Formats: sequence, structure tokens, C-alpha cells
Amino acid sequence: MHRVLTFAAVALPMLPMPGQAMKSPGSIAISPQYHRISLDESGKAYAYQLVNYGAEKVELEVSSMHWTMNENNRMVPVGEDSEEIAIDQWMVVNPVELEIPPGETRVVRFSFFPPEPLPPGEYRSAMVFSQKLPAADALPSGEGLVLRTRLTLKSAIYATVGEVIRRGELKEVVVTTEELRLRIRNTGTAHVRPRGEFIIRKQRGSPLQQGPLVGKPVLPGQERWISIDHGELSPGTYLLTLAGRLGDRDLEWQSSFELKAP
Repeated sequence: MHRVLTFAAVALPMLPMPGQAMKSPGSIAISPQYHRISLDESGKAYAYQLVNYGAEKVELEVSSMHWTMNENNRMVPVGEDSEEIAIDQWMVVNPVELEIPPGETRVVRFSFFPPEPLPPGEYRSAMVFSQKLPAADALPSGEGLVLRTRLTLKSAIYATVGEVIRRGELKEVVVTTEELRLRIRNTGTAHVRPRGEFIIRKQRGSPLQQGPLVGKPVLPGQERWISIDHGELSPGTYLLTLAGRLGDRDLEWQSSFELKAP
């Protein structure tokens, strides 16, 4: 699966889009969306592939980041007072700047070189792709304010050492007229995500809504709400079924719920 970034001419937004790229000055597809690697073998090379589907060249800068998930399920830098080991300090990236002409592909490679063996567990880094800001003389002239915003896309890198435990607990399920909300607690040593399928039906009826269980990662020691769109439902009584995996364990849940008119 590819993650597509689109760039506008002045504000320079960099947004992931499902499916095909939008018609904009630059559209970049990046694969894979994230990496899960092992640090048991130091120095092994990994790569991202970037394809420019747009009509103009795109210039990018590449960097790395030690990150965590905040309470809004957003990827943010880890604070300086954190005791977590930041593996991005041992990360080698090549190249750190690149230009991708229309219709062409470029590869960004990376490796980790820890100076000594790390304790077993999961470590996190992220590859950060940022579009270069245009030079001041390349911006539109005339009266008015020109907004120059540097936005980025971050792709997670999960690196493990030795054996890890992927164990999540489904603590609560809430269904609204538009979304399914799962409260998940991670009691393991590596991130977990719900995988599988949900089905919503009338009692003893055929499915009305169904789709994949997808969501943001829940990191070790965290408890988070994961939201999944299920389509609109009218007021009534329904039966919800969840089936799949949460970490290394099977995920099975079935319960009835009632949606009331506003």
C-alpha cells in the first residue's frame, strides 16, 4: 500500500490521501507506510520508495525523530526528560535531500548502528519527509499576505530487540451514530493495533454496516480510544460483532446497543 502526499503551491500542505494522487503541483506516493524491523542485526539496510505522480518536480528534506503518541493519537516528539532510549541517534539516512522529477522514483535508505547491544523490547523512530520551502523570489508578488507553512509527513519505524509481547486488552466499546470507539490498554512490550472486521446488524438480521478494524497504534503502557468510522445508522437497537486480533491474541466481542434519536 502507498501513502500519497499532496503539495499545494503556496501553503505547501503535505497530506496523506487514499487511492490516487490529487491533481496538484506535486504528488508523492511513499511505500511502505511504516516499517517493522529487527535490531538484532545491526547495520541492516531498509528503504522507502518515493514516486512523483505530479506534473512538477518535488524537493524533499529527510530527517528522523524519536516519538510517542499523545492523548489525541497524534505522533509527537518525546520530551527531553524521557528515559526512553532514542535509537534515531544511531540512524544513518541516505540521502537527506532529494529532488524527484515528474514520473520518476527515488529511494531513501536507512540503517541503525547501536554502539552496543540493546535490552530486549521495542524502540521507535520515525522518518520525516518535509517539502522544501520555495525561495522568497519564487512566491507570488503583489499585495496581501503570503503564507509559507512547512508541513511534514512522518512514517513510523518500529524496531525490536529479542522477543517482544504484543498484548492488548479491549476495555470498553462505544457506538455512536457515525463511529465505533474502542478503549484499548496495552499491557505488553510492543505496540498493538486492532485487526479484523466489525459487523453491525439488526437483531437476527443481515449486516447493515461492516468493515475492517483499523486504528492508530497503542504503545506499551498506554490506554487510548481508537475511533473507526462505520457509516451512518438510524435510531434503533443493533448487534455489534468484532472478530480479529489485538496484538498476539484473538479479539472477539459481541454486544447489543441502542441508538436513540437526538
